[in-house]
Amino acid sequence: MISGTRHMRQLPARAERDWALDPADLAAALETDLAAGLIPFYLVATFGTTSSCAVDPLQPLGELAARYGMWCESTNPEIHISKTLT
Repeated sequence: MISGTRHMRQLPARAERDWALDPADLAAALETDLAAGLIPFYLVATFGTTSSCAVDPLQPLGELAARYGMWCESTNPEIHISKTLT
């Protein structure tokens, strides 16, 4: 393991968003992390989970990743989003 789990943050998914990551929640977490002196650098967006069929809003999440200089990748190997593509 390169980074170790203590350096990773998981954001909760909510039923009212169909278990997809809310871009507003991500933006708030990024601001909190930056204020704490942390450097967000990587985001994994989900394109259809097995358990709930959740699909994260890839475009808004990719735009946030680009705004904060992060690498963003989908769990689907066919889809890769980076700040150069948004």
